[in-house]
Amino acid sequence: MQTKRNRKEILNELNQLETKYQNNIFFSNKINQLKNEINNLEPYIVIVGQFSVGKSEFINALLKERLLSAHSKETTKIITKIKQSETENLEVEFTDGRKELVDLNEETIKQYTTFDGEKSKDVKEIIIYKNLQFLDEDVSIVDSPGLNSMNEGAFETTNNLLKYASAVVYLFNIQKGLDAIDDEMLDKLTKMNTNIILVGNKKDVISTDSLQEVLVDTKEKIYKYNLKDIYTVSARQAMEGYQDNAIDKVNISQIKIAKQAINDYVLSGKAMEDQENHITSLFNELVNNISEFEEASGAKKNNLNQKLQRLIKLTEIQYDELLEMGKQRINERKTLLKDINSKFQQDINRLIIDYNKNVKKEVANKRESMYKSSIVEINFEVATKELNELITNLANDENKIMENLELLYKKYINIISELVNEDREEVVRTLKNENDNISLEWNELKFKNFKVNQNIEINIEELISNFDEEEKEIDIRFKKRNQIIDKEIVENRKKINYENDKYYLIQNKIKNNKQKVKNIPKYEEKEIKEKVFFFFNKTTTIDNRAEIEEKVRNLKDESAKLEKENKEIKKNISMLNKQENELNQLKKDNFEILNMQKDELKNKIVDEFSKVFFDENSVIDKKNRLFITEIKNYWQEIEYNTQEQYDNYLKYYRQEFESFVTQNLEREIKKIKELTNE
Repeated sequence: MQTKRNRKEILNELNQLETKYQNNIFFSNKINQLKNEINNLEPYIVIVGQFSVGKSEFINALLKERLLSAHSKETTKIITKIKQSETENLEVEFTDGRKELVDLNEETIKQYTTFDGEKSKDVKEIIIYKNLQFLDEDVSIVDSPGLNSMNEGAFETTNNLLKYASAVVYLFNIQKGLDAIDDEMLDKLTKMNTNIILVGNKKDVISTDSLQEVLVDTKEKIYKYNLKDIYTVSARQAMEGYQDNAIDKVNISQIKIAKQAINDYVLSGKAMEDQENHITSLFNELVNNISEFEEASGAKKNNLNQKLQRLIKLTEIQYDELLEMGKQRINERKTLLKDINSKFQQDINRLIIDYNKNVKKEVANKRESMYKSSIVEINFEVATKELNELITNLANDENKIMENLELLYKKYINIISELVNEDREEVVRTLKNENDNISLEWNELKFKNFKVNQNIEINIEELISNFDEEEKEIDIRFKKRNQIIDKEIVENRKKINYENDKYYLIQNKIKNNKQKVKNIPKYEEKEIKEKVFFFFNKTTTIDNRAEIEEKVRNLKDESAKLEKENKEIKKNISMLNKQENELNQLKKDNFEILNMQKDELKNKIVDEFSKVFFDENSVIDKKNRLFITEIKNYWQEIEYNTQEQYDNYLKYYRQEFESFVTQNLEREIKKIKELTNE
């Protein structure tokens, strides 16, 4: 049973088969051909039958317009497609891919499609776009040359159309019934799983009785093809009815019944489904051919593969033995670095012993010079000179040991590099000698370069303090404090000036108020006469005493408030003056602290000299121990880093050797397989 697949799935599987069989000329061509055919497929219904059965006239009747040439002799040469479209026109496609739109009429179509046509040369097909109710935009109807065409090209064209058709409207002459050619063609179409709509044309030229006899005979012939329905039509009558606008004639022709059968098929969606089934059938046929080929070739390869696998297994065993031997040789190299490190540690210890002797000698000489100058009170000038000489001498000793340390380091690096080169050469040489029977490309064996960081950085603390720097730091701190105090004094003075300005401003306001009081005029009296009755007058006396008293009272109240505000300002000025005095005192105290800190620094200098020269040289001993510790730590770090890098080198060495052997094994197996295939 065939598995149903859609077009996309089949194309994906064909792509996979194309990749697999790209070197197989026969199958690659078949696969590519089928892919092209599937990509170019579209659902269509082909009108087929022997020439002169009225195919073109039948299509005209479907179109309700005489567009295709209809004659008793063979006429159709070029494929004609009819497609549903609201815009009606004619498209001509040429064999070189060109497309051209031309007028849609019978004469134009005749010129492009018939054997007598003047423009049929180099035409591939024509497409009639017509507004038809019984089609949709996805399915087209195709007119084909006759099945019994005498033209070889036309016959091949019809066969190709039938190969990929979704359905076939098979037209035959109902007057003659099905002949041998029809029977052969129906047998071929049913084997292709093609849907067949059987139509008998020219029913208008046969009597009713004869028609019934032909139908009975036809049904007996098509029973074996599982065909039941036969549609009888008269294409000629239908066209006459459409041209004369005679509906009765159209109905008698029964063209509408045949058209409905086509419409039912299109609307059912079977056109797309039938084409997918057809594609699946072609794909399965190709897959079956490939399977038969694989089965035939597989039996031959089976015995050869068994022998090949045995040979490959023996080869893998040989290379595995070599790989294990190489890994063992590499692991044996690990202990070599420990012996080298032990030897260099002895050299470092000798450097340290020599350095200690020189330091003790220098200290003893300088201590003797110091005691000669003064014992009770240190002469700083002499002591500083002696101290500087001692520091210089000790620094020279340190530089000498550092130079020797660098020489040792360079020697160490050279030995390590030689060890790495020796590793590479020794292991490869040993393996080559022991494995001459295995074909390895030894010149391809390359390993990562081994590099050690050669920068020597030892930071030794300054053991004797730089007292000048400390004194400078004290001065800087003093200067910063004074700057802060001076800034505060300036800000405080600004506030005092501001308060004084406010005070004098208020005093002026008070003075102005007093002047305003003096300038207020004395009160005045006025008499006002009023007529109460026509024979009686009333006289009233008024003055502005109350108004003047109110003005005086307001000015005095304002002056009192200003006096009070000035009192507060005096208080603030007094407080700010006090703060300024405190800041000036703080500045004086700061100066005293500066002198005190400098005195402490001088005492510290005396203490340091005492510790260096009179306290059993503890500072120098400390410096000496710290320097020696730094040297030891430094060299330990070198040894640790070198060991780590060397271990990593051997690890990479082992990995690259494994990769090298594996690649050679793969190459050897590939050669074996190639020889076997030949």
